[in-house]
Parts: sequence; C-alpha cells; structure tokens
Amino acid sequence: VLKEVSRVLDVKIIPPACLFGRWGGEEFVIICPNLHLEQACKLGEKVRQIIELHDFVFEKHIMRVTISVGCAELTPGMSEPSFLFKEVDRAMYRAKNGGRNRVCTNI
Repeated sequence: VLKEVSRVLDVKIIPPACLFGRWGGEEFVIICPNLHLEQACKLGEKVRQIIELHDFVFEKHIMRVTISVGCAELTPGMSEPSFLFKEVDRAMYRAKNGGRNRVCTNI
C-alpha cells in the first residue's frame, strides 16, 4: 500500500516545486514552499480524494484505503523546522481523532 500511495501521488498531483517523501512508518510529507495554508489544505483534500477513490490491489483483491491529512504553515515564530513538523503532526492527529479520512489544520 505504501509503495502504491507513493506511486499514485507522485504521478498524479504533487506540484513540481514541492518535495514528497515518506516520513516514518505509515506517514508521508509534502513540503510546498510556495503554498499558503489554504492552498495546502486544498492539495491535501485532493490527495485524500485520490487515495480514497484509488483501487489498491493485493493478491487479486481490491482494497479501499483512506488517509488523514494534517496541514500547517511555517510562521515567523517558528525558529526551527522541527516546530513546523510538530504542528503538522498535531493537525494530522486532529484529523485521525476527528473520525479519520479528513484534512485538518493546526489552527
């Protein structure tokens, strides 16, 4: 599933100026230096919909997969990149705890 998520997203929707990669066990990160929070959330929603509608096939069986997306924006008060990642992580857990298969922000 992780390989297929990576393949589907990389081919279909990751803007050229963005960095996309795996960020841990089952997590991915998309870093978009030219997007504001609202635009990032729109991209997150597009990602969420593509994954939800994609047919994941394993041993001839179709599986449905959903994702929870957290979005955050680098603000002047964030002196270290790790602060941004903490905010993204917090937003992702808001999405998971709010019912999963959704996009949430850190605000």
